Amino acid sequence: MAKRTSIFARIGKPQKGWTGNGVRNNVSVCLEQEAFKHTWKLRQTIVNLESEKRSLLAERRNLETKAMHGWTCMSRKQVYSIVMLGIIMTAIVILVPPFFVVPFISGNLPLSTLDKQTKLVSYLQEVQVSPNIFLAVHGYDHKCPIDGSTAYEFTCPTGQVPFEEIERRIKVGIGIFKNCGLEIDSYAFPGQDYNQRVLYVLSNYSPTASVYNKTKLAGLRLTANSSLTDPIVYYGFREYTWMWRDGVSEKRFQDTLNQLYEDKPSLLLVHVQDITNQTLDMVKEYALLKGNTGIIRLDDITFDRDVPATKQIVDLAIAYNVSLLLAVIPASPYAGGSNSYFPSTIFNALWVISTSLFVFPTVVMIPWAIIFRTKKRKPYAKWNPHYPVVSIILPAYNEEKTIARSIERGLNQRYKGSMEVIVIDDGSTDRTYDIAKTYADKHANVRAIRLEKNQGKSHALNMGFAQAKGEISVFSDTDSVLASEAISRMVSHFKDPEVGMVAGMVVIGNEKSLLTRLQQIEYLTSQTIIRFCQSSQKNVLICPGACTAVRTDIARKIPVTDRTITEDADFTFSVWKEGWKVCQEPESVSYTEAPANLRSLIAQRKRWLYGSLQTIAIHKWAARKGNVWVLKAWLECFLSPFALLFIASLPLQCLFLGDSFPLFLLTYGLLPLAILGISGGIGVRLFNRGEKSKLAFLMPLYAAYQLMMNLLLVYLVFAFVSRRGIHLMRGGKIIHAV
Repeated sequence: MAKRTSIFARIGKPQKGWTGNGVRNNVSVCLEQEAFKHTWKLRQTIVNLESEKRSLLAERRNLETKAMHGWTCMSRKQVYSIVMLGIIMTAIVILVPPFFVVPFISGNLPLSTLDKQTKLVSYLQEVQVSPNIFLAVHGYDHKCPIDGSTAYEFTCPTGQVPFEEIERRIKVGIGIFKNCGLEIDSYAFPGQDYNQRVLYVLSNYSPTASVYNKTKLAGLRLTANSSLTDPIVYYGFREYTWMWRDGVSEKRFQDTLNQLYEDKPSLLLVHVQDITNQTLDMVKEYALLKGNTGIIRLDDITFDRDVPATKQIVDLAIAYNVSLLLAVIPASPYAGGSNSYFPSTIFNALWVISTSLFVFPTVVMIPWAIIFRTKKRKPYAKWNPHYPVVSIILPAYNEEKTIARSIERGLNQRYKGSMEVIVIDDGSTDRTYDIAKTYADKHANVRAIRLEKNQGKSHALNMGFAQAKGEISVFSDTDSVLASEAISRMVSHFKDPEVGMVAGMVVIGNEKSLLTRLQQIEYLTSQTIIRFCQSSQKNVLICPGACTAVRTDIARKIPVTDRTITEDADFTFSVWKEGWKVCQEPESVSYTEAPANLRSLIAQRKRWLYGSLQTIAIHKWAARKGNVWVLKAWLECFLSPFALLFIASLPLQCLFLGDSFPLFLLTYGLLPLAILGISGGIGVRLFNRGEKSKLAFLMPLYAAYQLMMNLLLVYLVFAFVSRRGIHLMRGGKIIHAV
């Protein structure tokens, strides 16, 4: 290695024997210049290193923000895929039952025959003796056996109906009529579509003998040797009132009436589904026009519910002495269906609204929560050596049974930093303060503060925040118990300077009865899926009073108020309004006591749901800022009446569908129930590595539980909109919340 030389040697250090002031001055100047250059280079290096350090820190902050910020934890492809999945699944659930399942089941179920429609059969037996009333067999099931069309039965444009099938259908249809004790005066082809093969089969059957005495049917010359083909009216007919079941405009009615007078048809065709006041007026005009030479044919009489409409036409025909042909379908692939297009349309609209409101967000949130959970970053405490002082605030009112347990669990937290426990006794009338004071006397980090009179939880929390010495305040209900690592896991999030509040995970501790287990499913699903998705955007709407951490200086600047009956929700919105991010720590668990009976549960949920309505009404700004979760909450609240209407329409569907209603309910309810079951199963599975997975077996009962909660929500929405408000017990007294 070469020998290193000093800087003096390199710049020309004076040798022995050199003398003179000039030489010394020159050497001094050279040294100063070289030192200046060297210092300048060092300073530039320091500046560059500091700039690089700032860049690296900024890049790290950006990466941290991306790692913990909403959709950015997923690629754009994943986002688009999840949204598309939600759209596709929603479309499937909406469209599959009416367009695929119902037709398939209807085509494969045993037919419901006329003899089961006892009211209809009894009425037809009564009117068949009238001289101008004729009964006609209207095919077999009014459906083509080849393509399933109801526009025709014995002829098919896509293929030829086998002769044996024609014989079977005619024979069975006539047999059903005879078994019901009904006369067979004629045969009415579905769609008035037939051929010579059909006429050949019918020629082997004769009409009921009594038809020979009915002389009102124009154009018939029947004898004892007549076959069933002879009473068939071959000449032309016209139908003017098709699809009038929901009414038409006055102009259309008048135009149709003019056309009727111009055509003067020999036979007027009317469908029983279209019997309205306007249709009856049109039939009256025809009766006046044709007199006793006119023929009215009423088609598609099938069910007991058709009796009122049939009776109106029968009474009209008798009053105006017009021949009436009642075309009755002997068998039907289902036990009923709505006559009116309007109720069907309303039902379908309610089905679309209620299903979309549930299916789309559920299908989107499940993969969102799963993906974000798998990419969830390690807690900040892993690389953060700083552990801030934490103040655990326990507001209490008459909690002598649980206050000791809450204090002890606070003292036994596995947290490396300093902690204190502050109990705020809000004017309790039992031994709550005495028990807390006992702990305060034994432990230097426990304080008990007593308020002379009950002023509400909000005032107690504000008092606790004012007395807190910690940088972070954790507040919890005294009927809840914090898990041993709850504090350390929540505090780790505050390394992010933009996080102002952290929600814990509330789990039911008294999971013993069926009711509490159903509540447990609700708790876990709402937190592991919905709130976890909110947390992915650091946009949690409600931090629960049972387990929440907040920066103490924020809590002092933004006081908790009692303007709503859910102060925790209002406080969360207020913190978020000031620009702070709010997230959730799913492994920071607090075990709470859930209502053990239905009455207590209803009282609790009335407060929660109505308080949520108050909160989103006060904080309307959140919706204007485009907060998707607030918008979702508004939609759920104000579209819930439509869901109620859908539920209320089920008894009407039961009336229309008769024996087929259970099948209808299964058809339309199976897919939504399956999605509810899957979402609930995933929700409970995501908690603590599947600790509560067995609760998934209760999902069928949970569906009924959710229906009850939705009905309660609808009631509360009406109470809120009408400003009636609700009455509830708080702090030992009844209050009226508006």
